[in-house]
Amino acid sequence: MDKNGRFFGKISIIDILFALLVVAGFVFLRGFAAPTKAVAGTGTPINYTVELQRKDTGFSDMIKTGETLFDSEKGYEIGTITEVTQEPFRTDVPDVANKIFRSAPADELWNVYVTVEANANSTERETAVGQYMVMVGKEVFVKSRSFASNGFVVKLVKE
Repeated sequence: MDKNGRFFGKISIIDILFALLVVAGFVFLRGFAAPTKAVAGTGTPINYTVELQRKDTGFSDMIKTGETLFDSEKGYEIGTITEVTQEPFRTDVPDVANKIFRSAPADELWNVYVTVEANANSTERETAVGQYMVMVGKEVFVKSRSFASNGFVVKLVKE
């Protein structure tokens, strides 16, 4: 240490203390961050279906059964994909002759249905996969290794 309080003429004690304070603060705040995995525990098995609307042709081919599904907002693990199906996306089109709207399939757009299996803790009012709440009608943002999208829970079966 020189007469100015620096090691090797470049690093001062204040610099070292500041770096240690930043590292300690990061470690402290990391303890308050949301967990990266919702622990399913020993709950009962459930199956739920997520509808992903207006997807291009071939989107369902990217989704692989057996992959783990995650909530893309908080990173919670929310189950395993067991089935993927698709139906044509339908939209209302005018029937001018009869002055009504009719439902017709949209060209090359699909509704993709992803069925997920998980262990959940259930009560009469709520079903939770770890800390993640599963409810029919809830908008979900999901991802796996092969895709990411958003949709709605359209079916929930408690076993």
